[in-house]
Amino acid sequence: MKIEVKSSELKVKSGNAKRTGKPYTIREQEAYLHVPGGAYPERCVLNLEDGQEAYAPGIYETANELYVGDFGRLAVSRRMTLAPVRKAA
Repeated sequence: MKIEVKSSELKVKSGNAKRTGKPYTIREQEAYLHVPGGAYPERCVLNLEDGQEAYAPGIYETANELYVGDFGRLAVSRRMTLAPVRKAA
């Protein structure tokens, strides 16, 4: 699947968890998922790890999103990373 990043701007949310009182930080970046057969890309949000740089504007593909989980079921990784799409020579 192709994911388009239009801006390297990050949204950062932080606070203290209600249940545990521990501090948290959520780093998000807006992107657009090009769904096969879809008329338009769909807006989505990428969660970035602490210290992970924002993705530069461009077209990416998912690098490690699927794996075989419990009971042999196909699962989607919670820690998705993106790889730039290479243009054909």
